[in-house]
Amino acid sequence: CSWKNRALEWSHVLGLRKKNDRIGIFNSFPFHYEMFGFILNYAENNNYEVDIFTNQINDLGWIDFYRRKFNNFNIIDFNEFDGNTNSYSYFFVTTDDDPLFKTEWINDNVVCLNHYYKTRTPGFKRYLNVARFNDSELDFIYPCYPTASYKDKVQNNNISIIGGGAGALSYNIINKLYSRNKITLNIFSRKSSKVDVTEYDNSKFDIKFVEDIETNEMIEILKQSTYVLINYNKNEEHNNGVSCSGSLQLALSTLCKPIMMKTSNKYLQIENALEFDI
Repeated sequence: CSWKNRALEWSHVLGLRKKNDRIGIFNSFPFHYEMFGFILNYAENNNYEVDIFTNQINDLGWIDFYRRKFNNFNIIDFNEFDGNTNSYSYFFVTTDDDPLFKTEWINDNVVCLNHYYKTRTPGFKRYLNVARFNDSELDFIYPCYPTASYKDKVQNNNISIIGGGAGALSYNIINKLYSRNKITLNIFSRKSSKVDVTEYDNSKFDIKFVEDIETNEMIEILKQSTYVLINYNKNEEHNNGVSCSGSLQLALSTLCKPIMMKTSNKYLQIENALEFDI
């Protein structure tokens, strides 16, 4: 997940040329804050300043987390963006379905980050998938960046689940987890998801359920965990590799081993993942 000395590689893959020392990011949604980190890390290692035009509602401490880790960016309300993408070397749109990024703002240096195997918003000149999606020939990355060191990484029986709102959690999948010792199961979710944990096997799990946790605290818990369960529900698009949970990039960034369905990892191809069948 190191992004040192990656400027030439990015420029080659995306067909971009550095024309100044500024990068822009646009996000009008009250989520997708997790997408900023790998761009900020890339910018830091390659001497760029970053303007982030974003929604700041319900960010769960992501911006504070970035402020502790990076000092190379400005936060600006997305409504204040004037459309001048040409004043940046690179300009990233954090998701391919952002309805408020106008087509007239698109030019050669704008990169659309795709979260799906199909191009949901045509018209961009540069696309970059956020995983190696099934049935897509677009260039891809895994948007991770270093938040933990291998030397300090803790090895234990802790498994984390990040999210669970869309499609909730599958008791059948989670109850398949097995260990000779009791598993500490950290479940991070937004309150709006209304996750039910009453059907878990309490003889197998020590459940730590946390709603709306601040990002700094979540990252510290992940750094003290060994595993992240990626495919935790019946989301067929995630489970068949045509889309991907954002928890994968958090697992990679914190050096946690992903636990994934074989049908998903057949395409995503994470080498150190533990695979399972339904």
